[in-house]
Amino acid sequence: KTDKDKDESLILGGDAPYYKEIYYNDQKAELKDEDYYRHIVDENKMELQTWSEDTSISVCIIAKNEEKHIENLLKSVTLIADEIIVTLDSTSTDKTEDICRKYTNNIYKYVWNDTGFSGMRNFCMSKARGAWILFLDGDELIPTGTSKHILEAVQRTDVLAYLCSFKNWQDGDIEGVSKWELSENFRLFKNIPHLYFNGVVHEELSESVE
Repeated sequence: KTDKDKDESLILGGDAPYYKEIYYNDQKAELKDEDYYRHIVDENKMELQTWSEDTSISVCIIAKNEEKHIENLLKSVTLIADEIIVTLDSTSTDKTEDICRKYTNNIYKYVWNDTGFSGMRNFCMSKARGAWILFLDGDELIPTGTSKHILEAVQRTDVLAYLCSFKNWQDGDIEGVSKWELSENFRLFKNIPHLYFNGVVHEELSESVE
């Protein structure tokens, strides 16, 4: 979309005559719509992609007493989230809810029951309206530079779920054990009824994906 409301000098600055000379061999020519942004777009490297009607992302978060970490998470997903849904354990007592209110009004309390973490995750997912769900815990975040890969991933029409790599920090100085530990989980997936979490403690999406 061409922004015609701005004066061309705000787009091309003092270099407008230079670009007009290149485009039209005339430093005083009037810019055509398709040439407003040629100076920042390399058309030779552009790649056509199939249009998808809905690539919206619901970021679903479960948390309890995460006031130290939750804002880092919320900041890290602002570029990709079409909506943010937070499910708080009803026994949460710190400022987690207040911090979340700065980013979303979709905050729900969850009363713990015998379905464990799977029940809490599935409850949170039930509130999502996006075509895709990105599920995160209150003490996690999206690393810098990862957002663009997520936005590319949801363009795919032939993928049901993505297995995501997590870098987990292990507190303490246990001899012979690395402080960083890698793990993998399905956390980015289509928002369809067939996908849900199983397990009371080590909840997984893998069974429903299979």
